[in-house]
Amino acid sequence: MEEHWDKFMHSGAISDYLEYKGIEMCMAIMRKYEEPGDGTGEEDSGADNVDGNGPFDHSYR
Repeated sequence: MEEHWDKFMHSGAISDYLEYKGIEMCMAIMRKYEEPGDGTGEEDSGADNVDGNGPFDHSYR
């Protein structure tokens, strides 16, 4: 990514800056989805949200 910044610093072209920022934004999004909770973009709370009765709660019977 540093090479894109260097390219912009050398040329001063807006298109080079936008390319750099676009790559930066893509990398941030990729990091977000590589973290726990894959695919949701949400942080993993650590809770499994299971009540201890298994996947189906038959306690109403």
